[in-house]
Amino acid sequence: SNIQRLDLSNNRLTDSMLHLGDSTAFTYLNLSRNDLPSFLLNKSWKDLETLDLTYNQIHQDVSLNLTDLTSMKDLFLSNNLFYGSVPNEIRSLVRLEKLHIDRNNLFGTIPDDILSLVRLRELKLSHSQQEKR
Repeated sequence: SNIQRLDLSNNRLTDSMLHLGDSTAFTYLNLSRNDLPSFLLNKSWKDLETLDLTYNQIHQDVSLNLTDLTSMKDLFLSNNLFYGSVPNEIRSLVRLEKLHIDRNNLFGTIPDDILSLVRLRELKLSHSQQEKR
């Protein structure tokens, strides 16, 4: 498929969207405001720049196979049920400009690797149990 931008927001989707397949053309994927219980990133989405999963029911560890998403600029995961702590692999997102993971069930410390993201302009972590040492 040559689809680059896909917006399926506000559709009450409940499927984990695994059938989106191996399209390598995705640069923008918006699945916000649905009822997704989980989401698995496809390793072939190497050109994905924006992923919006806000306002779903995603209940899984926040470690999402981030290392393969080196083109990611905007990652929006707010208002879900993600748990765990922000993984050190966050450092692989070298182009990341916006990271919104507020209003989840995160805990633990914020990794120092976030400081290595020199393009990061927005970081939202509120309403979780994260802390910085």
